[in-house]
Amino acid sequence: MDVSEKFTDHLNRLLYQNPDTEKNSQLQERLIKACTYYSEKTGLIFKNFFEQFILETDNKAVNKSLKEALNKLEDEVSQKMACLEIVKSGFNVSSYLQARAKASIEKASKKAEPTIPKSSSEKVSDEIIHPELYLQLKQWRNQKAKDLNLPVYLILPQKALIELVSKLPEDLHQLKSVKGFGEKKTKQFGRELLSIITNYCNENGLQKQGWLR
Repeated sequence: MDVSEKFTDHLNRLLYQNPDTEKNSQLQERLIKACTYYSEKTGLIFKNFFEQFILETDNKAVNKSLKEALNKLEDEVSQKMACLEIVKSGFNVSSYLQARAKASIEKASKKAEPTIPKSSSEKVSDEIIHPELYLQLKQWRNQKAKDLNLPVYLILPQKALIELVSKLPEDLHQLKSVKGFGEKKTKQFGRELLSIITNYCNENGLQKQGWLR
């Protein structure tokens, strides 16, 4: 952002000296260097970002809003990268507009293509301490919600799911310390959840006294 502000001031001065952009040699030279710089920096920031981005939320409205924002960001980055690439060889209004339009069309066309089923291996955030257990509990929650015809957050909210994986409770008393687990939910689902957690800990050699660390 600091580089951008300084560059904008310099750009305006060069334009003031000669507003004919395509014939302004100094401006063209600066634009070529700038586009090479910004293309590299932008590429580093967004390299694999959209493929690796993980979204976890129980709230459908929040989920929809975040996905729309992510799609919008991806569209904008795609267009800007295409424009930066074309100006690396010099700025021309016609070529610039054509590159931007082409990027928009290609993105729209890609969205219209049939969706290819994703791999069954689900991504989990690096912040999750026990990703395998997290997926087991999530799978249990989703199936339970389907069986009872209820939203997943009524079975096990996302925050509670993460807290279970973090605390690894070993009995009903410890389970009640997890936010969202009152008397009713503990009685309804407690023993099933404890069974999954206990099996995971046994299979991975986790000692009981170390579970709550």
